[in-house]
Amino acid sequence: MLERYRDVMNQIHMPDDCDWKIRSAMEKKARETHRRRPLRRISLAAAVVAILVTTALAATFLRSQTFQEMLGREAVQWEDQIQEGVLAELTMDHFRVQVVQSLFTTDSANVVLEITPLDAEGQARLADVDLLYDLSAFNRDHPDPLPDGGAISWDHWVLPDGTETCKRIGISVFTVNRPFVQGESFPLYLAMQDRPIPQTKEDTTQPTEAPEQSPEILAEGICMLDIPTVCTSARALTLDHEQVQEFAMTPFSITIRGVTVATISEGEETKLGAVQEMALLLQDGTEVPLIQGGVVQTCDQVNSWFHFAGPVGSNFQLTWRWSEVMDLSRVSGLQLDGQWYSFD
Repeated sequence: MLERYRDVMNQIHMPDDCDWKIRSAMEKKARETHRRRPLRRISLAAAVVAILVTTALAATFLRSQTFQEMLGREAVQWEDQIQEGVLAELTMDHFRVQVVQSLFTTDSANVVLEITPLDAEGQARLADVDLLYDLSAFNRDHPDPLPDGGAISWDHWVLPDGTETCKRIGISVFTVNRPFVQGESFPLYLAMQDRPIPQTKEDTTQPTEAPEQSPEILAEGICMLDIPTVCTSARALTLDHEQVQEFAMTPFSITIRGVTVATISEGEETKLGAVQEMALLLQDGTEVPLIQGGVVQTCDQVNSWFHFAGPVGSNFQLTWRWSEVMDLSRVSGLQLDGQWYSFD
């Protein structure tokens, strides 16, 4: 613009002071415009960085999304401990089975598996096949076996993010008396069957008709998973109690150790010789009864319990399993035989 002005001024005559004012104003405008352009570039760069950061956060969120399907929203707390990639691989029947995600806590192993057909027959049967996990194999092959075994129960999900050419399955293995240790290996024993595993637990109190035909086991295999990290979210209390020596709580379970057993009945009740009343209190005021009148309890928050005991009168371990993964910050304290223990 300044150059055009000079060309025009060469063709006309204007007083020097007027010409000077016009040139000064135009040069000032040119300098201001030049200074603003870097700001525009900085703003654009900031926008690009914001997009990249948002994309990275979205990818990170998606990494834990699968485990939220399996474990609930509390799985987000273990975001950094989730392992991804082809962690193990097996060929079973007409399928390739890959472990693509894993998450280990002190008392649970959680894995995501992908089943991919290797040929046309496998593709035709993909919707029907499913995977079983063999708990007894984990118990039997551990270098330090225990009479009651290490793995107690397992849960199974057919995950909704599969495709027509890939089925995704989630498996969680829960253990109470043999914690997972960083640096060790976990044996994953799998059996492939020709029909899906039921997704809901059956009511075993009602008589059921025998299935027309048992599922066929198509193939079996084992792969070893490394345990690079173990999530150790836990709370513990030092108890001033005559018999209970230890209390520990994880997002999956509640455990007391050193309890004296008075009687162990053949039915559903386990009588305790040392503890008569025990309950947890949540921050919202909910009480979670664990023992009432010396009898072990279950409720909406804890759906099962396990005990490992010797002869009557000896010490043993008692563990409850949370119905859903628990945010431990929700638990405010423990009431044990009239005495209150706070987690604050």
